[in-house]
Amino acid sequence: MITIVLSTILSLEDDGAYYQAVLREAQRKRKGHIKDYPGLIIVEIDGLAYDVLCEAVDRGIMPTVKSMIDSKIHTLKKWKTDLSSQTGASQAGILHGNNEDITAFRWIEKENDNQVMQCSGVTKVKILEERISDGNGLLVENGASRSNLFSGDTDNVIFTFSKITDLKKLYNGAWFSIFSNPSDFARIVVLVIGDMIHEIYSQLKHKILNIQPRISRGISYIPTRAGTNIFVREINTETRIGDMMVGDVDVAYSTYLGYDEIAHHSGVRDEDVWFASREWTSR
Repeated sequence: MITIVLSTILSLEDDGAYYQAVLREAQRKRKGHIKDYPGLIIVEIDGLAYDVLCEAVDRGIMPTVKSMIDSKIHTLKKWKTDLSSQTGASQAGILHGNNEDITAFRWIEKENDNQVMQCSGVTKVKILEERISDGNGLLVENGASRSNLFSGDTDNVIFTFSKITDLKKLYNGAWFSIFSNPSDFARIVVLVIGDMIHEIYSQLKHKILNIQPRISRGISYIPTRAGTNIFVREINTETRIGDMMVGDVDVAYSTYLGYDEIAHHSGVRDEDVWFASREWTSR
């Protein structure tokens, strides 16, 4: 056990063995067939504003994004959101072309016995998707949904709220990219523990230095932050890598939740979010 942990820590930045294992499995899954047309990968960094992204790029915190912009292969543009501007309404519009009656993150429906509807919780999001979907979402034709609220009408889902209660959809071939390397899951565990330690340090720092405004984060938030910022991030990234190597997905949509989770608790420009932003672009 000690050997596994030590080797995992020492090889955190060594992705060679991981890519070799994923490539071997991808070649097996392809069965000789390779598409002759490109696919599309869409990545959403939840809650990240244009101005904050620009600041992170200018400060050298996101060097990969900066290199993409500087080389002219990508263009950074503003996108005006609808009302409401929060994740639920935005994703509903992007993935289903319909965000009708999603008026906020939470709202009261008078016509529904004053029930509180919200863009969170597996049962609520499932109901919302049933309302907005016409069966022809963005991902319906050979698409993949990773860590989103809505599915875009695909069954190729991992950690997608609207379908997470469907046990038949828990298994997905994309998981192979995570477990192809025996030490990879151990690597994720080490990173999760590291982020929990970072959060403990952050809470102490904010309290000692009396950084304001400040909300109570508490013990229960420590694993929550590590789960959204590290575990979900790694699942997203590695399954995306697997999908690209296999090449059988036409459109993939992934949401990275870490910035939004940390910014709500530490602040939109706190040292915590800069640290997390740097980590997102490290692989």
